[in-house]
Amino acid sequence: MAYHSFLVEPISCHAWNKDRTQIAICPNNHEVHIYEKSGAKWTKVHELKEHNGQVTGIDWAPESNRIVTCGTDRNAYVWTLKGRTWKPTLVILRINRAARCVRWAPNENKFAVGSGSRVISICYFEQENDWWVPGRGQSGLEGTRGRTKVSPGSIKLDVRIPVPMTLGESNLSSRPH
Repeated sequence: MAYHSFLVEPISCHAWNKDRTQIAICPNNHEVHIYEKSGAKWTKVHELKEHNGQVTGIDWAPESNRIVTCGTDRNAYVWTLKGRTWKPTLVILRINRAARCVRWAPNENKFAVGSGSRVISICYFEQENDWWVPGRGQSGLEGTRGRTKVSPGSIKLDVRIPVPMTLGESNLSSRPH
C-alpha cells in the first residue's frame, strides 16, 4: 500500500477521477487542487479557484470527466476540461445557507446539492441557455449536514444526515430539558 502526504493543512473534501490516477482535494479553503499520479509520485497539475468561500463538496463524474464543487459561498461550479485547462460554469443555487455536499447522478445529466438551509437542489443542464440550473422543486430536510446520492435512474435521492447523540442519563430521562 502506497502512502502520500499531499498537504500540511487538513483536506476538507476530495473526489477521484474514473481510473484513480487523479484526485481533486480541497485544502480546507476556497481552492481545489488536482493531483496526478505518475509512478509512485503525485504531482499537482491544476488549481481550481472560483469559490469565494470554503469548498465543502466535490464530485468527479467518471464518464464525462466533469467536476462539480459547492461551497460556503452558496454556489456550485461545474468544471469542464478544455485542452489542459478546467473551465468553470457558475451554478446559482438560490439557497440562503452554505452548500454542504454535492453528488452527480449516475448518468451524469444532473447533480444534487445539499445545503445548510435544509434544502436539496437538483440541478440540470439547460441546453437553450448553455448553463446549469437548479430545478423548480426543491426538498426540505431535517438537518444541515449530510451526504447526497442520486439513484441509478436519476429518479430517487438518498440523503443521509448524521445525527450526533450522546447517550447519558440526561438524554434517557423522560423529564423535559
